[in-house]
Amino acid sequence: MPAARTVLAAAIAAASVLVLTAPAGAATVATTSCARTAPGLDSSVPIAGTGFTPGARVTVETTTSTAPAPSFRTSVTADPAGNFTTTTAPPFFTPFNRKLQTFNLIATDGANPANVATTSFKKVAVGYTTNPSSGKPTTRATHTVRGFATGRNVYLHFRFRGRTRRTVKVGKAKGVCGVASRRMSLLPTRSLRGRWTVYVDQKRSYSRKTKPQIKGSFTISRRFL
Repeated sequence: MPAARTVLAAAIAAASVLVLTAPAGAATVATTSCARTAPGLDSSVPIAGTGFTPGARVTVETTTSTAPAPSFRTSVTADPAGNFTTTTAPPFFTPFNRKLQTFNLIATDGANPANVATTSFKKVAVGYTTNPSSGKPTTRATHTVRGFATGRNVYLHFRFRGRTRRTVKVGKAKGVCGVASRRMSLLPTRSLRGRWTVYVDQKRSYSRKTKPQIKGSFTISRRFL
Protein backbone atom coordinates (compact mmCIF):
# COMPACT_ATOMS: atom_id res chain seq x y z
CA MET A 1 0.00 0.00 0.00
CA PRO A 2 1.99 3.01 -1.19
CA ALA A 3 1.47 5.62 1.50
CA ALA A 4 2.18 9.13 0.28
CA ARG A 5 1.08 10.91 3.43
CA THR A 6 0.64 14.67 3.40
CA VAL A 7 0.47 16.41 6.75
CA LEU A 8 -1.73 19.46 7.31
CA ALA A 9 -1.56 20.85 10.83
CA ALA A 10 -3.79 23.23 12.79
CA ALA A 11 -2.69 25.45 15.64
CA ILE A 12 -2.02 23.81 18.99
CA ALA A 13 -1.92 25.66 22.30
CA ALA A 14 1.53 26.73 23.46
CA ALA A 15 3.22 24.54 26.04
CA SER A 16 3.99 25.69 29.58
CA VAL A 17 7.15 27.65 30.34
CA LEU A 18 10.09 25.76 31.78
CA VAL A 19 12.05 27.84 34.27
CA LEU A 20 15.65 27.16 35.19
CA THR A 21 16.52 27.49 38.87
CA ALA A 22 19.86 29.18 39.56
CA PRO A 23 21.78 30.52 42.56
CA ALA A 24 20.80 33.99 43.80
CA GLY A 25 22.44 36.71 41.71
CA ALA A 26 23.16 34.45 38.77
CA ALA A 27 21.52 34.81 35.36
CA THR A 28 18.57 32.59 34.46
CA VAL A 29 16.82 31.89 31.18
CA ALA A 30 13.46 30.28 30.47
CA THR A 31 11.62 29.09 27.39
CA THR A 32 8.77 26.85 26.30
CA SER A 33 9.00 23.18 27.27
CA CYS A 34 8.11 22.12 23.70
CA ALA A 35 8.28 24.01 20.42
CA ARG A 36 5.73 22.60 17.97
CA THR A 37 6.46 23.13 14.28
CA ALA A 38 4.25 22.56 11.23
CA PRO A 39 3.12 24.41 8.09
CA GLY A 40 0.72 27.18 9.09
CA LEU A 41 1.59 26.94 12.79
CA ASP A 42 3.15 29.89 14.62
CA SER A 43 6.13 28.14 16.15
CA SER A 44 8.08 31.12 17.54
CA VAL A 45 10.11 30.17 20.61
CA PRO A 46 9.64 32.63 23.54
CA ILE A 47 12.70 33.36 25.67
CA ALA A 48 12.95 35.30 28.95
CA GLY A 49 16.08 36.05 30.94
CA THR A 50 16.96 37.63 34.30
CA GLY A 51 20.15 38.53 36.16
CA PHE A 52 22.16 39.93 33.24
CA THR A 53 24.20 43.14 33.18
CA PRO A 54 21.84 46.11 32.65
CA GLY A 55 22.14 47.36 29.06
CA ALA A 56 24.36 44.44 28.02
CA ARG A 57 23.86 42.61 24.77
CA VAL A 58 22.79 39.02 25.50
CA THR A 59 23.55 36.36 22.89
CA VAL A 60 21.25 33.35 22.66
CA GLU A 61 22.49 30.09 21.13
CA THR A 62 21.43 26.44 20.96
CA THR A 63 23.24 23.12 20.88
CA THR A 64 22.25 19.46 20.65
CA SER A 65 23.99 16.21 21.48
CA THR A 66 24.49 15.60 17.75
CA ALA A 67 25.59 19.19 17.02
CA PRO A 68 27.55 20.41 20.09
CA ALA A 69 28.90 23.56 18.40
CA PRO A 70 26.74 26.55 19.46
CA SER A 71 24.31 27.80 16.83
CA PHE A 72 23.34 31.49 17.00
CA ARG A 73 19.61 32.13 17.52
CA THR A 74 19.28 35.83 18.40
CA SER A 75 20.67 38.66 20.52
CA VAL A 76 18.83 41.14 22.71
CA THR A 77 19.67 44.04 25.04
CA ALA A 78 18.98 43.57 28.74
CA ASP A 79 16.79 46.27 30.30
CA PRO A 80 17.88 48.48 33.26
CA ALA A 81 16.93 45.66 35.65
CA GLY A 82 19.05 43.11 33.74
CA ASN A 83 16.06 41.30 32.27
CA PHE A 84 14.96 40.59 28.71
CA THR A 85 12.22 38.92 26.69
CA THR A 86 12.43 37.96 23.05
CA THR A 87 11.41 35.31 20.54
CA THR A 88 13.28 33.34 17.93
CA ALA A 89 12.55 30.88 15.17
CA PRO A 90 12.95 27.26 16.30
CA PRO A 91 16.31 25.68 15.44
CA PHE A 92 16.63 23.10 12.69
CA PHE A 93 16.64 19.42 13.56
CA THR A 94 20.07 17.81 13.46
CA PRO A 95 19.93 15.65 11.41
CA PHE A 96 17.08 17.16 9.37
CA ASN A 97 15.00 13.96 9.33
CA ARG A 98 14.44 14.01 13.10
CA LYS A 99 10.86 14.46 14.33
CA LEU A 100 11.60 15.07 18.03
CA GLN A 101 14.77 16.45 19.58
CA THR A 102 16.09 18.11 22.74
CA PHE A 103 17.90 21.44 22.41
CA ASN A 104 20.09 23.21 24.96
CA LEU A 105 19.49 26.97 25.19
CA ILE A 106 22.43 29.17 26.20
CA ALA A 107 22.23 32.90 27.02
CA THR A 108 25.57 34.71 27.42
CA ASP A 109 26.06 38.17 28.95
CA GLY A 110 28.03 40.33 26.50
CA ALA A 111 29.42 42.55 29.30
CA ASN A 112 30.38 39.58 31.46
CA PRO A 113 30.89 36.38 29.39
CA ALA A 114 31.19 34.35 32.59
CA ASN A 115 27.55 35.17 33.35
CA VAL A 116 25.85 32.39 31.38
CA ALA A 117 22.38 30.89 31.81
CA THR A 118 21.24 27.60 30.33
CA THR A 119 18.09 25.52 30.07
CA SER A 120 16.65 23.03 27.58
CA PHE A 121 13.53 22.47 25.52
CA LYS A 122 12.20 19.99 23.01
CA LYS A 123 11.14 20.57 19.43
CA VAL A 124 8.58 18.36 17.70
CA ALA A 125 7.37 18.17 14.11
CA VAL A 126 3.59 18.01 14.46
CA GLY A 127 2.43 15.10 12.33
CA TYR A 128 1.51 11.48 11.76
CA THR A 129 3.83 8.80 10.40
CA THR A 130 3.91 5.03 10.03
CA ASN A 131 6.92 2.73 10.12
CA PRO A 132 7.12 1.19 7.59
CA SER A 133 5.46 3.90 5.49
CA SER A 134 4.18 1.54 2.79
CA GLY A 135 3.29 -2.10 2.13
CA LYS A 136 0.24 -4.34 2.06
CA PRO A 137 -2.72 -3.08 4.10
CA THR A 138 -2.15 -5.97 6.53
CA THR A 139 1.53 -5.12 7.05
CA ARG A 140 2.28 -4.56 10.74
CA ALA A 141 3.42 -1.01 11.34
CA THR A 142 3.95 1.46 14.17
CA HIS A 143 1.59 4.43 13.86
CA THR A 144 3.02 7.51 15.59
CA VAL A 145 1.33 10.85 16.23
CA ARG A 146 3.31 13.84 17.52
CA GLY A 147 2.45 17.27 18.85
CA PHE A 148 -1.03 16.84 20.36
CA ALA A 149 -2.27 17.87 23.81
CA THR A 150 -0.58 15.77 26.50
CA GLY A 151 -2.73 13.45 28.62
CA ARG A 152 -5.58 13.03 26.12
CA ASN A 153 -6.27 10.14 23.75
CA VAL A 154 -5.45 10.48 20.06
CA TYR A 155 -7.64 8.88 17.38
CA LEU A 156 -7.17 7.91 13.72
CA HIS A 157 -10.27 8.19 11.52
CA PHE A 158 -9.87 6.12 8.34
CA ARG A 159 -12.26 7.43 5.66
CA PHE A 160 -13.05 6.17 2.16
CA ARG A 161 -15.44 7.76 -0.32
CA GLY A 162 -16.84 10.14 2.26
CA ARG A 163 -17.47 7.55 4.97
CA THR A 164 -15.58 6.73 8.15
CA ARG A 165 -14.69 3.06 7.77
CA ARG A 166 -13.01 2.77 11.16
CA THR A 167 -11.79 4.91 14.06
CA VAL A 168 -8.83 3.61 16.05
CA LYS A 169 -7.57 4.89 19.39
CA VAL A 170 -3.79 5.29 19.33
CA GLY A 171 -3.55 6.03 23.04
CA LYS A 172 -2.79 8.98 25.30
CA ALA A 173 -0.34 11.61 24.08
CA LYS A 174 2.62 11.59 26.45
CA GLY A 175 5.53 13.84 27.34
CA VAL A 176 5.77 17.61 26.96
CA CYS A 177 5.41 17.28 23.18
CA GLY A 178 2.36 14.98 23.17
CA VAL A 179 3.53 11.80 21.42
CA ALA A 180 1.45 8.62 21.06
CA SER A 181 2.10 5.41 19.12
CA ARG A 182 0.48 2.05 18.49
CA ARG A 183 1.50 -1.03 16.51
CA MET A 184 -1.18 -2.42 14.19
CA SER A 185 -1.90 -2.99 10.50
CA LEU A 186 -1.10 -0.20 8.06
CA LEU A 187 -4.82 -0.13 7.28
CA PRO A 188 -6.70 -1.54 10.30
CA THR A 189 -9.96 -2.10 8.43
CA ARG A 190 -11.25 -3.76 5.26
CA SER A 191 -9.06 -2.97 2.25
CA LEU A 192 -10.75 -1.22 -0.69
CA ARG A 193 -9.00 -0.02 -3.83
CA GLY A 194 -8.76 3.73 -4.24
CA ARG A 195 -7.76 6.83 -2.32
CA TRP A 196 -8.13 6.86 1.46
CA THR A 197 -7.94 9.77 3.88
CA VAL A 198 -6.93 9.51 7.51
CA TYR A 199 -7.73 12.27 9.98
CA VAL A 200 -5.87 12.50 13.29
CA ASP A 201 -7.34 14.35 16.27
CA GLN A 202 -8.42 13.90 19.88
CA LYS A 203 -12.14 13.27 19.33
CA ARG A 204 -13.80 9.83 19.41
CA SER A 205 -15.87 10.64 16.30
CA TYR A 206 -14.75 12.29 13.07
CA SER A 207 -15.84 15.83 12.29
CA ARG A 208 -14.31 18.12 9.69
CA LYS A 209 -14.81 20.95 12.22
CA THR A 210 -12.47 19.40 14.82
CA LYS A 211 -9.43 21.52 15.67
CA PRO A 212 -6.56 20.75 15.82
CA GLN A 213 -6.62 18.00 13.22
CA ILE A 214 -4.07 16.41 10.90
CA LYS A 215 -5.05 15.09 7.48
CA GLY A 216 -3.13 12.42 5.56
CA SER A 217 -3.84 10.34 2.49
CA PHE A 218 -2.75 7.13 0.80
CA THR A 219 -3.82 5.00 -2.19
CA ILE A 220 -4.50 1.29 -2.49
CA SER A 221 -3.81 0.54 -6.14
CA ARG A 222 -4.74 -3.14 -6.33
CA ARG A 223 -6.77 -5.80 -4.59
CA PHE A 224 -5.14 -7.75 -1.77
CA LEU A 225 -6.45 -11.17 -0.78
